[in-house]
Amino acid sequence: MHTTELELETVTPMFLRGHDNRTPELRPPPFKALFRYWWRATRAITNSDDLREKEGEIFGNTGKRSSLQIRIPGSTQLKIGDYQPLPHHTGGWGCANCSNEDKPCRKNYENKAYRPDEQFPIILTADNLTYYNPSCHL
Repeated sequence: MHTTELELETVTPMFLRGHDNRTPELRPPPFKALFRYWWRATRAITNSDDLREKEGEIFGNTGKRSSLQIRIPGSTQLKIGDYQPLPHHTGGWGCANCSNEDKPCRKNYENKAYRPDEQFPIILTADNLTYYNPSCHL
């Protein structure tokens, strides 16, 4: 098994939720989903069955567990603030981004999120870490 530590930084408010769907919480599954998404986006495999098979070998599927383990130490130290997920919506009757003139816009609410400019480590452990690097093609 090989291990590497990445230092990440939030650039915009990061809306990740925990078990109660209210409190911000950094958990490994969203990061694994990001690695999976970017791996898929950088492949030149046109056959979807081949893509799905290779993806399952690397990230796991219903028949096989992935060797990738993700840990996020110190994630509770990140600062939290209130942010508007849809900042282009102004709310009320005059919202230029809402096409429904019969109802006022209610999309200008705020949620708790991790603040921009926060840094945190994420530790990856796997048999072969090059699989999880989007710039490495298989």
